Amino acid sequence: RGIPYIYDIDDNLLALTESSKLGRDLRRSGALQCLEKYLKGAALARVYSRPMLQQVVALGARAQLVVPPVDWSVIAPFHEGRKSDRVKIVYATSRMEDELAELFVPALVDLLREYGDRIEVFFFGSKPASPSGRNVHFSPFTPNYDRFMGKFSRGGFDIGLAPLQDDLFHRSKTNNKFREYGACRIAGIYSNVDVYSECVKDGETGLLVPNEKAAWYCAMKRLIDDEDLRNKIRTQGYDAAKSAYSYEQFLDVWSRQLEEVMENAGIQAGTAALRTDADARRTPEPSFLIARFKWFRSGMGKALRYAMSGNLGMMKTGLRWVWITLWMHCFTAKLRVVGWWASRRRS
Repeated sequence: RGIPYIYDIDDNLLALTESSKLGRDLRRSGALQCLEKYLKGAALARVYSRPMLQQVVALGARAQLVVPPVDWSVIAPFHEGRKSDRVKIVYATSRMEDELAELFVPALVDLLREYGDRIEVFFFGSKPASPSGRNVHFSPFTPNYDRFMGKFSRGGFDIGLAPLQDDLFHRSKTNNKFREYGACRIAGIYSNVDVYSECVKDGETGLLVPNEKAAWYCAMKRLIDDEDLRNKIRTQGYDAAKSAYSYEQFLDVWSRQLEEVMENAGIQAGTAALRTDADARRTPEPSFLIARFKWFRSGMGKALRYAMSGNLGMMKTGLRWVWITLWMHCFTAKLRVVGWWASRRRS
């Protein structure tokens, strides 16, 4: 219809290889070709990492690098003083099956054996097969990010783990863990890859480590034993996040980009034949039912995978998603059918 659009993307799906199931599925389904078409046709593509920027620009798309924010309104106030003498170590992920945790788990198992009840470990979202025990805790994935960050920031965690593989797909990610740990005053340990080495000052706002068991072990042991270093990193990490990841600045960038795209569209309006709302209403679109079914099938598939995962928390989440998906699709499909039938009668 000649209407300009902005495409916002934070995962470099173009970098996925056929060595992964998702990469194979995307290539065989034609989804990557579709993604490239979306990016090339966008008035602006917003990306969050330099590798992603380079790849999108290479396609011939107009792209800008955006600094992601912290929504400080959902971060719980920090309270001085400790409720427990145990050092709390945390790791959070939205992946149900998380291979990144295997980068630090062997070292963590050794530390649990060495320190016993002097440390506690908290997993959010995905729990590996090991470690286990009374001082290892698990919380299921929370789809509502604001609710998750409220709970996460109240946890009083001391040490946060941020593993990341050194490949194009993972280097194209944002420094999400650094922003979260900094905002929640957690001393973070980060894989020494570009995503984190560009923002973390080693020994000041976090610790950078190579992806080796010995390095993860030494970094965790260092922070467990050295409370002064932990507190230094917690304070300086918070200050760095507060100064660099303003939510207001993020909204200002959005506003400026929207204004630029609309202004450019106004200049070029004479070259585009825009369809009016009346034209759209007169055009029967029964094909939306097919698209609605495919969308419904995709959402239900994800919900059912959670419901049948065997984990009680994920099962509850999955069942809620099943109900919400059913209600949403039935309601919106009904509205579309009524609207389509009304347009037929008018025409």
